[in-house]
Amino acid sequence: MAVTTVKPKTTVKPKTTVKPKTTVKPKTTVKPKTTKPNKCNGKCGLKQYQGDGNCDDANNNCGCKYDGGDCCAGSVKGGSVKTAYCKQCQCKDPKHKVKGCNAKCTVPKYIGDGNCDDENNNCGCGYDKGDCCGKDVKKAYCKECKCKDPNYKEDKNCKGKCGLQKYKGDGNCDDENNNCGCEFDGGDCCAKSVKGGKVQTAYCKQCQCKDPKHAVKGCKAKCTVPDYIGDGNCDDENNNCACGYDKGDCCGKNVKKAYCKECKCKDPKYKK
Repeated sequence: MAVTTVKPKTTVKPKTTVKPKTTVKPKTTVKPKTTKPNKCNGKCGLKQYQGDGNCDDANNNCGCKYDGGDCCAGSVKGGSVKTAYCKQCQCKDPKHKVKGCNAKCTVPKYIGDGNCDDENNNCGCGYDKGDCCGKDVKKAYCKECKCKDPNYKEDKNCKGKCGLQKYKGDGNCDDENNNCGCEFDGGDCCAKSVKGGKVQTAYCKQCQCKDPKHAVKGCKAKCTVPDYIGDGNCDDENNNCACGYDKGDCCGKNVKKAYCKECKCKDPKYKK
């Protein structure tokens, strides 16, 4: 009788040992950003008048951007704070406020008009823009008339005096006042300092801009017909360094030559 051979059992492959999972490090929790509390308090009490040129106490706070800058000389258009519609009228904006200054301008339209005004002679008004300091201060509209500006320093090299004191800063250039001691006629002889930007020469002969702050180096010319500077017509009389070369009227295309003979473009800065 034949013996049946039993097949050997298939050897079972050992189970592959599974590598233990690498433990993932927990994510570091990001700290939430701490939002700084908004320190800008207040709101516009009269929104429609924000930035209209007049200081309004109801808008003069951080939340209303300090009335759009209307209550500070350093931010209001024109540089003079109008106080017709405010009582406090203080410059509270820290960007423009003078430290320790709580004064206000009661007659802002007269700041820097050439006359010393006690009402404007304070920190809030820039000490009347210097009208109460220096030589030959005009005292017709002040009682105290003191120089209170702590930053004022008398220039010992400033020579001269006002030959015609009553005409200083009247808008006309006067040779007798056109010196350092008379503040160069209150700015009347330079286009950059005279009110209106045009030097009036009816009462002067030299009519030169001598103020070093505004004078053009090497320029000794004068404007004989200042009323026609920049009127659109080329005027030989104004076509020089002192008059800004007639404010460009003699340069460019289509120059109007009805009132000039030379009619040349002399402005060295003009580019074709």
